[in-house]
Amino acid sequence: MPLHILIYCSSVLPNGKEILTLQRENHVHRLDVLLRVLLIVQQLLQENRHGSKRDIYYMHPSVFSDIISVADYILVVEKESVFERLANDQFCNANRCIVITGRGYPDIPTRRFLRLLIEKLCLPTYCLVDCDPYGFDILTTYRFGSMQMAYDAKQLRCPEVCWLGVFPSDSEKYCLPQQCFLPLTAEDKKKAEAMLNRCYLQREVPRWRHTIFEA
Repeated sequence: MPLHILIYCSSVLPNGKEILTLQRENHVHRLDVLLRVLLIVQQLLQENRHGSKRDIYYMHPSVFSDIISVADYILVVEKESVFERLANDQFCNANRCIVITGRGYPDIPTRRFLRLLIEKLCLPTYCLVDCDPYGFDILTTYRFGSMQMAYDAKQLRCPEVCWLGVFPSDSEKYCLPQQCFLPLTAEDKKKAEAMLNRCYLQREVPRWRHTIFEA
């Protein structure tokens, strides 16, 4: 969001003094960071020196380690191609959200980053995956953790994640053509049956099990 939209100036005071009013508390932090960076750039120019972004960070590490966002929600997408399409369409600017992808099954850094954002920003989080057993498995990896790292599930799981779709019922709801669908293979069905026996599906989100049956 442009800075001039966030700041209002009033020159009603005498002697040329002005009142600076910010719409939100986090805008104060953003202005503070901007002014600090501009001051560092000015000093570098005056001294004819060069500096990297890393150098600037370590001059004020406490300032740059607060996570501030004006987003309304977090969207996790399964595929990198979907992420790139949303980026090209400037989806985040139009909808004020943070989009994340693990490019399939998410690695540990991606899951830790998502966990950090949810804890610090307290934003609603939605996950969009394919309507197949692998997409569903990716969804459960974000929300409940992976079977291979069950011992570290508390630090990596994101129970706040909501399933946005795609659902089996979406085919009729949005009148999708039949050529958009692929039949489930024997391996797909075997994987789906194995997932149905997972304890967290029976205990925490039993309605998800019924959705899998619909597929």
